[in-house]
Amino acid sequence: MNDIPSRQNAPGSQELMKAREHLYARATRLQIAQLFCTVVFPMIFAIVGLLTEAARPYVALAAFAMTVLDLAALDRAQRQHLRVAARISEQFDCEVLQMSWKRFVAGRQIDPETIAEAAASWRGRPEKVLDWYPLAVGAAPLHLARLICQRTNLWYDSNLRRRWSRAVLALAMTTFMLLLVAGFLADLSLLGFSATILAPATPLMIWAFREHYRQLDAAQSLENIKDEAETLWDQVKADQVGLEECLIRSREFQNAIFARRTLNPLIFPLIYPLLRDRMEVQMNKGAEQYLKEIGCS
Repeated sequence: MNDIPSRQNAPGSQELMKAREHLYARATRLQIAQLFCTVVFPMIFAIVGLLTEAARPYVALAAFAMTVLDLAALDRAQRQHLRVAARISEQFDCEVLQMSWKRFVAGRQIDPETIAEAAASWRGRPEKVLDWYPLAVGAAPLHLARLICQRTNLWYDSNLRRRWSRAVLALAMTTFMLLLVAGFLADLSLLGFSATILAPATPLMIWAFREHYRQLDAAQSLENIKDEAETLWDQVKADQVGLEECLIRSREFQNAIFARRTLNPLIFPLIYPLLRDRMEVQMNKGAEQYLKEIGCS
């Protein structure tokens, strides 16, 4: 019924995916560097400053340097990589889902030389970028298969972010509880506990709560778009929306997806490999269920 399964694995589409993955990997490395600048190093500096009075001026200077490095270089570079990766993802979706490129929304397309360089620099496994969308959607008419793919995209991203938001909060709280137990076992006074436990742990807790709520907000925004896609699906099944209007609405969903890709925070790199296989099974099951609803299973 449509050629989405073959289009997504075509050489040109695969080059786009490899380039995208490379840029996200570079952004992730910068994210890790930011984590060290804003969490790990401040914790170390706090401990050193508490234990060595003579080192405090140097610790303060180092902390200031880390903050400037993050704001002036790391954060800006990461956002640039994310913007380019989002536009490459948009090119992939427009090619695979057969939608027009909206320059007003996404700007101009990325230069082919930039894509080729990024794709050649990618060092991941080729199977990682194969079958990005469920193969089963090939059995549906294009306008319905496109909608299923968009809805799947939104579900996957939202679900991944919710799981990461819970994990990061649990990790931070577990670390803090272990430090708290260590403080009690060491029989620290309130002042000693504040100085040796609370002060060094504060950057970690601030980062964890900020990351938790940022990911939850991003997940909720994706959920809202997904709800609209599911409403459109119900309207299409009830013959309330024709093919042309479905294409227009799908383009609107794609605009929203692109906007979220450029604004949403990154997910820490370890969470995706841990959940990928299980979530892809769930993703495929979900797509098959939607196909059953229209008699295309």
